[in-house]
Amino acid sequence: MVDNVKIHLSLSRKMEAKYEAWFKKDQLLLSWLFSSLTEEIFPYIIGLSTSQEVWTALAHSFGSVSQNRQLQLYIELQELKKNDLSIYEYLHKAKSLSDELSAAGKPVSSAEVNAIIYRNIGSN
Repeated sequence: MVDNVKIHLSLSRKMEAKYEAWFKKDQLLLSWLFSSLTEEIFPYIIGLSTSQEVWTALAHSFGSVSQNRQLQLYIELQELKKNDLSIYEYLHKAKSLSDELSAAGKPVSSAEVNAIIYRNIGSN
């Protein structure tokens, strides 16, 4: 029984040391998060004590892209014309819009992007 207590105490001390190391790192990250935010954001994170809680709250509050923005990006891609852009600039713009749509949760297939490019490359 005494050996079990010693093992338990030893494990408890190791866990406590690991927790303290994690806590210091988390507080450093939390401090960085707080210092990088504007005052208007603080009501969204008041009372949160870990960096994970803050990050989750921020992602929930500001991370979603509205359907209006998704539609705006899609229409911009559909209506993209080469006009005075170089081929590189035109293709880069199409790729950027496609990437933004993917990041917004509405990916467009390569085939569809290619069809839009081919359809609009000669349009003015």
